Amino acid sequence: MTSRGKYLVSVGADGKTVVYDFAKHEAEREMNVSDAAVGAVSDLIVMEDENTLVLADEKGLHSIDIEESSSAEECNA
Repeated sequence: MTSRGKYLVSVGADGKTVVYDFAKHEAEREMNVSDAAVGAVSDLIVMEDENTLVLADEKGLHSIDIEESSSAEECNA
């Protein structure tokens, strides 16, 4: 898990990633980073722009645009 500004992000061992809006206390987006060829995540950070998620796996670093990710879905809870 990591947080910055309004987001708290968690990534599971299966690649399921949930982006929580901290101020609203609800999940905002869900994605599966394994769809983007990301392996087991060892570290993650939300960049200062609060839209770029950087994940580290055994292959290196992967940058994902939270709002524009093709694998991201808006949560309708």
